[in-house]
Amino acid sequence: DGDEDCSDGSDELACVKKTCSATEFVCHNGQCIPNRWQCDGDPDCEDGSDEGSEICYRRRCTIGEISCGPLSTQCIPVSWKCDGENDCGDGTDEEGCANITCNPEEFTCANGQCISKYFACNGQEDCSDGTDEEGCATSTCGAGDFQCTSESDICIPINWVCDGEADCTDRSDESP
Repeated sequence: DGDEDCSDGSDELACVKKTCSATEFVCHNGQCIPNRWQCDGDPDCEDGSDEGSEICYRRRCTIGEISCGPLSTQCIPVSWKCDGENDCGDGTDEEGCANITCNPEEFTCANGQCISKYFACNGQEDCSDGTDEEGCATSTCGAGDFQCTSESDICIPINWVCDGEADCTDRSDESP
């Protein structure tokens, strides 16, 4: 199994080594893991060899990933940058977030995080700091109703939402 259970290592002698496929990384103990797990900042090999500095120092982030810093071998998805979660472990993915500009289809949270504009004032905190629910008009609709976004006095039955027919003049009942 790649682990020396006997003090002299005799349990690992004359063993047929398992071969990994081309899409797998071979751990020092012979274990196979998917290549994409190598140098991702999370030890997946039982012996931790998939995160060893001797192989990870030259790791380059792929398209759609960012590095956790100049001395780090860890890469994270771009979408994890400024999401309010410390994904790099040292907080580097949450630094400089106040300078980020959200696109017009997004709401800018006070901490710089970007969320869909449709998540603002929906009664659920989507910004990690909760600012998407601050200063919202209080709903005049009942529990089984949907309040149209631009017409705060118009309420429609919740089962009319996303039914393929716009019941609010701003089409907010059909927006994602």
